[in-house]
Amino acid sequence: MTNDARSPALPLDADVLAALEATGPGWQALANTALRKAFVEKVANAPSSGLDLFEIPAMLRRKPADK
Repeated sequence: MTNDARSPALPLDADVLAALEATGPGWQALANTALRKAFVEKVANAPSSGLDLFEIPAMLRRKPADK
């Protein structure tokens, strides 16, 4: 993990933001950890899968039945 944190504008659905905020203080760190586990670690731990960060947007758009 690095200390070069940035603060991008990231549009979130209202229900997603409400769920994060409901976890209390530190929800931003929780969101960062969840994103890291969902994307960064998955890519780092599965290099043979051919998955790269450029494929993630398409993965997010797929419905569960499409996977």
